[in-house]
Amino acid sequence: MLKRRFFSNQDSREIIALRAMQIRIDAERMPPSVEKDRLLKQARELEVGAVIDNWVSSSGLQRPT
Repeated sequence: MLKRRFFSNQDSREIIALRAMQIRIDAERMPPSVEKDRLLKQARELEVGAVIDNWVSSSGLQRPT
C-alpha cells in the first residue's frame, strides 16, 4: 500500500524556491538561445508565484469593507 505524503505550505514554498533557483542556474550556464529565455521566464514565474503565495497566505490580510 502506498503512503501519502503531505506537505505543509512552507514545504511547498521551499520546493518552489529551490526549483526556481535550479532553473536559473541551469539557464545561466547556457549560451544565449530561445531555450535559455524560456528557462529564465519559467524561473521568474515561479519566483513571482512564490511572492504572491506568501502575500495571499499572510495573516495580516483583512477583508475588504
